[in-house]
Amino acid sequence: MQVKLKSQKWLPYVLLSPSIIIITIFFIYPSFQSLYYSFFRVNMTGTRKIFVGLTNFIRLFKNPDYLNSLMLSLFFAVSVVFIGLLICIYIARIANRRYPGFNIYRIFLIWPYALSPAITGMIWALMFNPTIGIATHILSFFGINFSYISNGVHAMIFIIVAAIWKMMGYNIIFTLAALQGVPNEIIEAATIDGARKGQIFWKVMFPVISLQFFLFIMNTLYAFFQQFGLLHVITEGGPGRSTDLLVYKLYRDGFIAMDTGGASAQSIILLLFVSVIMTIQFRITQKSVFTEHKMNKLNYKTIDKIVSHIVMISVLVIVLFPMLYAIIVSTQTFSEYFSFPPKLSPGTGALSNYSSAWIDGNLGRLLMNSLIMSLAVALGK
Repeated sequence: MQVKLKSQKWLPYVLLSPSIIIITIFFIYPSFQSLYYSFFRVNMTGTRKIFVGLTNFIRLFKNPDYLNSLMLSLFFAVSVVFIGLLICIYIARIANRRYPGFNIYRIFLIWPYALSPAITGMIWALMFNPTIGIATHILSFFGINFSYISNGVHAMIFIIVAAIWKMMGYNIIFTLAALQGVPNEIIEAATIDGARKGQIFWKVMFPVISLQFFLFIMNTLYAFFQQFGLLHVITEGGPGRSTDLLVYKLYRDGFIAMDTGGASAQSIILLLFVSVIMTIQFRITQKSVFTEHKMNKLNYKTIDKIVSHIVMISVLVIVLFPMLYAIIVSTQTFSEYFSFPPKLSPGTGALSNYSSAWIDGNLGRLLMNSLIMSLAVALGK
Protein backbone atom coordinates (compact mmCIF):
# COMPACT_ATOMS: atom_id res chain seq x y z
CA MET A 1 0.00 0.00 0.00
CA GLN A 2 2.84 2.40 0.83
CA VAL A 3 4.51 1.69 -2.50
CA LYS A 4 1.22 2.39 -4.27
CA LEU A 5 0.75 5.69 -2.46
CA LYS A 6 4.30 6.76 -3.23
CA SER A 7 3.82 6.01 -6.92
CA GLN A 8 0.62 8.04 -6.94
CA LYS A 9 2.43 11.10 -5.62
CA TRP A 10 4.03 11.55 -9.03
CA LEU A 11 0.77 11.09 -10.95
CA PRO A 12 -0.42 14.73 -10.69
CA TYR A 13 2.94 15.97 -11.95
CA VAL A 14 2.86 13.52 -14.86
CA LEU A 15 -0.65 14.61 -15.82
CA LEU A 16 0.20 18.30 -15.55
CA SER A 17 3.54 18.07 -17.33
CA PRO A 18 2.18 18.37 -20.94
CA SER A 19 0.27 21.54 -20.04
CA ILE A 20 3.22 22.99 -18.13
CA ILE A 21 5.64 22.29 -20.98
CA ILE A 22 3.36 23.79 -23.63
CA ILE A 23 2.52 26.86 -21.52
CA THR A 24 6.20 27.39 -20.76
CA ILE A 25 7.30 27.12 -24.40
CA PHE A 26 4.46 29.00 -26.07
CA PHE A 27 3.42 31.52 -23.39
CA ILE A 28 5.81 32.09 -20.50
CA TYR A 29 9.03 32.17 -22.53
CA PRO A 30 7.62 34.43 -25.32
CA SER A 31 6.12 36.73 -22.67
CA PHE A 32 9.46 37.24 -20.92
CA GLN A 33 11.16 37.64 -24.28
CA SER A 34 8.67 40.36 -25.29
CA LEU A 35 9.20 42.08 -21.93
CA TYR A 36 12.95 41.98 -22.53
CA TYR A 37 12.73 43.40 -26.06
CA SER A 38 10.28 46.11 -24.97
CA PHE A 39 13.20 47.89 -23.25
CA PHE A 40 15.36 47.89 -26.38
CA ARG A 41 15.44 49.39 -29.82
CA VAL A 42 16.17 46.49 -32.17
CA ASN A 43 17.25 46.66 -35.80
CA MET A 44 15.30 44.84 -38.54
CA THR A 45 17.53 41.76 -38.48
CA GLY A 46 17.56 41.49 -34.69
CA THR A 47 21.36 41.52 -34.56
CA ARG A 48 21.75 44.82 -32.73
CA LYS A 49 19.96 46.10 -29.62
CA ILE A 50 20.15 49.47 -27.89
CA PHE A 51 18.75 49.79 -24.36
CA VAL A 52 16.14 52.58 -24.25
CA GLY A 53 14.35 51.86 -20.96
CA LEU A 54 10.70 52.93 -21.00
CA THR A 55 11.05 54.93 -24.22
CA ASN A 56 9.02 52.42 -26.25
CA PHE A 57 6.11 52.66 -23.82
CA ILE A 58 6.26 56.47 -23.68
CA ARG A 59 6.47 56.66 -27.45
CA LEU A 60 3.33 54.54 -27.77
CA PHE A 61 1.17 56.85 -25.69
CA LYS A 62 2.50 59.89 -27.56
CA ASN A 63 1.77 58.29 -30.93
CA PRO A 64 -1.55 59.52 -32.44
CA ASP A 65 -1.88 56.30 -34.45
CA TYR A 66 -1.64 54.16 -31.33
CA LEU A 67 -4.13 56.36 -29.45
CA ASN A 68 -6.49 56.17 -32.43
CA SER A 69 -6.11 52.39 -32.45
CA LEU A 70 -6.79 52.33 -28.72
CA MET A 71 -10.02 54.33 -29.11
CA LEU A 72 -11.16 52.21 -32.06
CA SER A 73 -10.49 49.06 -30.04
CA LEU A 74 -12.46 50.43 -27.10
CA PHE A 75 -15.40 51.34 -29.36
CA PHE A 76 -15.27 47.93 -31.05
CA ALA A 77 -15.13 46.04 -27.74
CA VAL A 78 -17.97 48.01 -26.13
CA SER A 79 -20.16 47.68 -29.25
CA VAL A 80 -19.61 43.94 -29.58
CA VAL A 81 -20.20 43.33 -25.87
CA PHE A 82 -23.32 45.38 -25.32
CA ILE A 83 -25.05 44.92 -28.68
CA GLY A 84 -24.29 41.22 -28.51
CA LEU A 85 -25.51 41.16 -24.90
CA LEU A 86 -28.91 42.67 -25.78
CA ILE A 87 -29.38 40.34 -28.75
CA CYS A 88 -28.37 37.26 -26.78
CA ILE A 89 -30.63 38.11 -23.83
CA TYR A 90 -33.65 38.41 -26.10
CA ILE A 91 -32.94 35.23 -28.07
CA ALA A 92 -31.97 33.22 -24.97
CA ARG A 93 -35.22 34.18 -23.25
CA ILE A 94 -37.15 32.72 -26.17
CA ALA A 95 -34.88 29.69 -26.54
CA ASN A 96 -35.39 28.94 -22.84
CA ARG A 97 -39.03 28.05 -23.44
CA ARG A 98 -39.97 24.38 -23.39
CA TYR A 99 -41.66 23.99 -26.77
CA PRO A 100 -41.33 21.00 -29.11
CA GLY A 101 -38.42 21.40 -31.50
CA PHE A 102 -36.53 23.98 -29.44
CA ASN A 103 -33.72 21.51 -28.70
CA ILE A 104 -32.95 21.48 -32.43
CA TYR A 105 -32.80 25.28 -32.47
CA ARG A 106 -30.33 25.26 -29.59
CA ILE A 107 -28.07 22.77 -31.37
CA PHE A 108 -27.86 24.87 -34.55
CA LEU A 109 -27.26 28.11 -32.64
CA ILE A 110 -23.76 27.04 -31.58
CA TRP A 111 -22.52 26.30 -35.11
CA PRO A 112 -20.96 29.71 -35.95
CA TYR A 113 -18.73 29.46 -32.88
CA ALA A 114 -17.00 26.44 -34.43
CA LEU A 115 -15.66 28.61 -37.27
CA SER A 116 -12.32 30.34 -36.95
CA PRO A 117 -12.25 34.17 -37.22
CA ALA A 118 -10.44 33.89 -40.58
CA ILE A 119 -13.15 31.67 -42.07
CA THR A 120 -15.82 33.97 -40.64
CA GLY A 121 -14.11 36.92 -42.31
CA MET A 122 -13.96 35.11 -45.65
CA ILE A 123 -17.67 34.20 -45.53
CA TRP A 124 -18.76 37.73 -44.70
CA ALA A 125 -16.40 39.22 -47.28
CA LEU A 126 -18.11 37.06 -49.93
CA MET A 127 -21.56 38.12 -48.80
CA PHE A 128 -20.77 41.85 -48.64
CA ASN A 129 -18.48 42.15 -51.65
CA PRO A 130 -19.33 45.64 -53.03
CA THR A 131 -19.70 44.27 -56.57
CA ILE A 132 -21.12 40.75 -56.42
CA GLY A 133 -22.06 40.11 -52.78
CA ILE A 134 -25.59 38.85 -52.18
CA ALA A 135 -26.01 40.99 -49.05
CA THR A 136 -24.78 44.11 -50.90
CA HIS A 137 -27.43 43.58 -53.59
CA ILE A 138 -30.12 43.19 -50.94
CA LEU A 139 -29.04 46.44 -49.26
CA SER A 140 -28.90 48.27 -52.62
CA PHE A 141 -32.53 47.22 -53.22
CA PHE A 142 -33.43 49.36 -50.18
CA GLY A 143 -31.27 52.25 -51.41
CA ILE A 144 -28.26 51.54 -49.15
CA ASN A 145 -24.90 51.75 -50.94
CA PHE A 146 -22.76 49.66 -48.60
CA SER A 147 -19.02 49.30 -49.20
CA TYR A 148 -16.68 48.23 -46.42
CA ILE A 149 -13.74 48.58 -48.82
CA SER A 150 -14.00 52.33 -49.41
CA ASN A 151 -16.02 53.63 -46.43
CA GLY A 152 -14.42 53.60 -42.99
CA VAL A 153 -17.72 53.79 -41.08
CA HIS A 154 -19.14 50.92 -43.11
CA ALA A 155 -15.98 48.91 -42.44
CA MET A 156 -16.26 49.36 -38.65
CA ILE A 157 -19.97 48.45 -38.71
CA PHE A 158 -19.11 45.45 -40.85
CA ILE A 159 -16.48 43.97 -38.51
CA ILE A 160 -18.71 44.64 -35.47
CA VAL A 161 -21.61 42.74 -37.06
CA ALA A 162 -19.32 39.91 -38.20
CA ALA A 163 -17.79 39.61 -34.71
CA ILE A 164 -21.24 39.59 -33.06
CA TRP A 165 -22.39 36.87 -35.46
CA LYS A 166 -19.25 34.83 -34.75
CA MET A 167 -19.80 34.94 -30.97
CA MET A 168 -23.61 34.91 -31.01
CA GLY A 169 -24.08 31.14 -30.76
CA TYR A 170 -21.71 30.76 -27.81
CA ASN A 171 -23.19 33.77 -26.03
CA ILE A 172 -26.77 32.55 -26.48
CA ILE A 173 -25.92 29.12 -25.09
CA PHE A 174 -24.01 30.73 -22.21
CA THR A 175 -26.98 33.00 -21.42
CA LEU A 176 -29.43 30.13 -21.83
CA ALA A 177 -27.48 28.03 -19.33
CA ALA A 178 -27.62 30.93 -16.86
CA LEU A 179 -31.38 31.30 -17.29
CA GLN A 180 -31.95 27.60 -16.74
CA GLY A 181 -30.04 27.89 -13.48
CA VAL A 182 -32.66 30.20 -11.95
CA PRO A 183 -34.73 28.36 -9.29
CA ASN A 184 -38.27 27.87 -10.56
CA GLU A 185 -39.69 28.68 -7.13
CA ILE A 186 -38.59 32.32 -7.50
CA ILE A 187 -40.34 32.65 -10.86
CA GLU A 188 -43.52 31.05 -9.52
CA ALA A 189 -43.56 33.40 -6.52
CA ALA A 190 -43.20 36.45 -8.76
CA THR A 191 -45.95 35.18 -11.06
CA ILE A 192 -48.32 34.68 -8.11
CA ASP A 193 -47.55 38.25 -6.99
CA GLY A 194 -48.77 39.50 -10.38
CA ALA A 195 -45.44 40.39 -11.99
CA ARG A 196 -45.34 40.63 -15.79
CA LYS A 197 -42.83 38.71 -17.92
CA GLY A 198 -40.56 41.72 -18.36
CA GLN A 199 -40.61 42.46 -14.65
CA ILE A 200 -39.91 38.81 -13.82
CA PHE A 201 -36.84 38.83 -16.01
CA TRP A 202 -35.27 42.18 -15.07
CA LYS A 203 -36.25 42.32 -11.38
CA VAL A 204 -36.22 38.63 -10.43
CA MET A 205 -34.13 36.55 -12.87
CA PHE A 206 -31.48 39.06 -13.87
CA PRO A 207 -30.21 39.73 -10.30
CA VAL A 208 -29.86 35.96 -9.80
CA ILE A 209 -27.81 35.48 -12.98
CA SER A 210 -25.84 38.73 -12.69
CA LEU A 211 -22.67 36.77 -11.89
CA GLN A 212 -22.99 34.72 -15.07
CA PHE A 213 -23.59 37.88 -17.08
CA PHE A 214 -20.47 39.44 -15.65
CA LEU A 215 -18.50 36.38 -16.73
CA PHE A 216 -20.20 36.60 -20.11
CA ILE A 217 -18.96 40.17 -20.52
CA MET A 218 -15.44 39.18 -19.44
CA ASN A 219 -15.37 36.25 -21.88
CA THR A 220 -16.56 38.46 -24.73
CA LEU A 221 -13.91 41.05 -23.95
CA TYR A 222 -11.30 38.31 -23.86
CA ALA A 223 -12.54 37.01 -27.23
CA PHE A 224 -11.98 40.50 -28.62
CA PHE A 225 -8.25 39.75 -28.68
CA GLN A 226 -8.90 36.75 -30.93
CA GLN A 227 -10.31 38.80 -33.81
CA PHE A 228 -7.02 39.20 -35.70
CA GLY A 229 -8.04 36.66 -38.34
CA LEU A 230 -11.28 38.51 -38.97
CA LEU A 231 -9.50 41.83 -39.47
CA HIS A 232 -6.70 40.37 -41.56
CA VAL A 233 -9.07 38.71 -44.01
CA ILE A 234 -11.65 41.52 -44.31
CA THR A 235 -10.10 44.98 -43.94
CA GLU A 236 -6.38 44.70 -43.01
CA GLY A 237 -6.91 47.72 -40.75
CA GLY A 238 -8.39 49.90 -43.50
CA PRO A 239 -9.71 51.83 -45.19
CA GLY A 240 -7.61 54.70 -43.89
CA ARG A 241 -6.79 52.90 -40.61
CA SER A 242 -10.49 53.05 -39.69
CA THR A 243 -10.39 49.44 -38.38
CA ASP A 244 -6.80 49.42 -37.17
CA LEU A 245 -7.48 47.75 -33.81
CA LEU A 246 -4.75 47.03 -31.28
CA VAL A 247 -4.34 43.39 -32.23
CA TYR A 248 -3.82 44.30 -35.89
CA LYS A 249 -1.59 47.30 -35.19
CA LEU A 250 0.68 45.06 -33.14
CA TYR A 251 1.00 42.69 -36.13
CA ARG A 252 1.57 45.56 -38.58
CA ASP A 253 4.25 47.22 -36.44
CA GLY A 254 5.98 43.99 -35.47
CA PHE A 255 5.92 41.94 -38.69
CA ILE A 256 5.57 44.56 -41.44
CA ALA A 257 7.34 47.64 -40.05
CA MET A 258 9.74 45.34 -38.12
CA ASP A 259 9.59 47.56 -35.03
CA THR A 260 10.41 44.78 -32.58
CA GLY A 261 10.78 47.00 -29.53
CA GLY A 262 7.55 48.94 -30.10
CA ALA A 263 5.58 45.79 -30.93
CA SER A 264 6.92 44.09 -27.80
CA ALA A 265 5.78 47.05 -25.71
CA GLN A 266 2.31 46.80 -27.28
CA SER A 267 2.14 43.09 -26.52
CA ILE A 268 3.04 43.73 -22.87
CA ILE A 269 0.27 46.33 -22.57
CA LEU A 270 -2.23 43.88 -24.08
CA LEU A 271 -0.97 41.12 -21.79
CA LEU A 272 -1.46 43.32 -18.73
CA PHE A 273 -4.96 44.26 -19.85
CA VAL A 274 -5.96 40.63 -20.38
CA SER A 275 -4.36 39.66 -17.06
CA VAL A 276 -6.45 42.26 -15.23
CA ILE A 277 -9.60 40.92 -16.88
CA MET A 278 -8.78 37.33 -15.95
CA THR A 279 -7.89 38.30 -12.36
CA ILE A 280 -11.24 40.03 -11.93
CA GLN A 281 -12.99 37.00 -13.43
CA PHE A 282 -11.25 34.54 -11.09
CA ARG A 283 -12.07 36.65 -8.03
CA ILE A 284 -15.72 37.00 -9.02
CA THR A 285 -16.11 33.26 -9.60
CA GLN A 286 -15.26 32.64 -5.94
CA LYS A 287 -18.63 34.08 -4.94
CA SER A 288 -21.57 31.79 -4.36
CA VAL A 289 -24.11 31.17 -7.10
CA PHE A 290 -27.46 29.47 -7.44
CA THR A 291 -26.92 25.94 -8.71
CA GLU A 292 -29.95 23.87 -7.74
CA HIS A 293 -32.92 24.15 -10.02
CA LYS A 294 -35.75 22.17 -11.45
CA MET A 295 -37.60 23.59 -14.41
CA ASN A 296 -41.23 22.67 -14.60
CA LYS A 297 -43.12 22.60 -17.86
CA LEU A 298 -45.00 25.88 -18.37
CA ASN A 299 -48.28 26.22 -20.18
CA TYR A 300 -48.04 29.09 -22.66
CA LYS A 301 -50.69 30.37 -25.00
CA THR A 302 -50.79 29.15 -28.57
CA ILE A 303 -49.93 32.57 -29.95
CA ASP A 304 -46.80 32.69 -27.79
CA LYS A 305 -45.72 29.30 -29.15
CA ILE A 306 -46.20 30.43 -32.76
CA VAL A 307 -44.33 33.71 -32.26
CA SER A 308 -41.49 31.92 -30.45
CA HIS A 309 -41.04 29.47 -33.33
CA ILE A 310 -41.07 32.31 -35.86
CA VAL A 311 -38.41 34.21 -33.92
CA MET A 312 -36.20 31.14 -33.51
CA ILE A 313 -36.51 30.20 -37.19
CA SER A 314 -35.59 33.78 -38.16
CA VAL A 315 -32.55 33.64 -35.87
CA LEU A 316 -31.47 30.32 -37.37
CA VAL A 317 -31.72 31.81 -40.87
CA ILE A 318 -29.41 34.66 -39.80
CA VAL A 319 -27.03 32.23 -38.10
CA LEU A 320 -26.91 29.52 -40.78
CA PHE A 321 -27.32 31.48 -44.04
CA PRO A 322 -23.71 32.78 -44.20
CA MET A 323 -22.36 29.23 -43.84
CA LEU A 324 -24.87 27.87 -46.37
CA TYR A 325 -23.96 30.67 -48.79
CA ALA A 326 -20.26 29.81 -48.47
CA ILE A 327 -21.02 26.16 -49.29
CA ILE A 328 -23.06 27.20 -52.35
CA VAL A 329 -20.32 29.53 -53.60
CA SER A 330 -17.75 26.74 -53.19
CA THR A 331 -19.63 24.74 -55.85
CA GLN A 332 -19.80 27.55 -58.42
CA THR A 333 -17.47 28.27 -61.29
CA PHE A 334 -15.84 31.65 -61.78
CA SER A 335 -18.50 32.82 -64.25
CA GLU A 336 -21.35 31.53 -62.07
CA TYR A 337 -20.03 33.38 -59.03
CA PHE A 338 -19.76 36.68 -60.92
CA SER A 339 -23.21 36.36 -62.52
CA PHE A 340 -25.90 38.96 -61.90
CA PRO A 341 -28.15 38.62 -60.00
CA PRO A 342 -26.15 36.39 -57.63
CA LYS A 343 -27.08 32.72 -57.79
CA LEU A 344 -28.34 31.00 -54.65
CA SER A 345 -28.27 27.52 -56.16
CA PRO A 346 -25.33 25.06 -56.30
CA GLY A 347 -23.10 25.46 -59.33
CA THR A 348 -21.32 23.05 -61.64
CA GLY A 349 -17.78 23.53 -60.37
CA ALA A 350 -17.89 21.56 -57.14
CA LEU A 351 -15.60 18.74 -58.30
CA SER A 352 -12.99 21.02 -59.87
CA ASN A 353 -13.04 23.49 -56.95
CA TYR A 354 -12.57 20.88 -54.24
CA SER A 355 -9.99 18.88 -56.19
CA SER A 356 -8.05 22.08 -56.89
CA ALA A 357 -8.17 23.01 -53.20
CA TRP A 358 -6.90 19.54 -52.24
CA ILE A 359 -4.11 19.35 -54.82
CA ASP A 360 -3.03 22.93 -55.64
CA GLY A 361 -3.78 24.33 -52.20
CA ASN A 362 -2.01 21.52 -50.31
CA LEU A 363 -5.18 21.04 -48.28
CA GLY A 364 -4.01 17.68 -46.94
CA ARG A 365 -0.86 19.19 -45.43
CA LEU A 366 -2.82 22.11 -44.00
CA LEU A 367 -5.36 19.77 -42.40
CA MET A 368 -2.52 17.77 -40.85
CA ASN A 369 -0.95 20.98 -39.48
CA SER A 370 -4.32 22.01 -38.04
CA LEU A 371 -4.74 18.58 -36.45
CA ILE A 372 -1.32 18.76 -34.82
CA MET A 373 -2.01 22.29 -33.54
CA SER A 374 -5.43 21.25 -32.19
CA LEU A 375 -3.91 18.31 -30.34
CA ALA A 376 -1.20 20.54 -28.88
CA VAL A 377 -3.79 23.08 -27.70
CA ALA A 378 -5.98 20.31 -26.26
CA LEU A 379 -3.05 18.89 -24.32
CA GLY A 380 -2.16 22.38 -23.11
CA LYS A 381 -5.65 22.92 -21.75
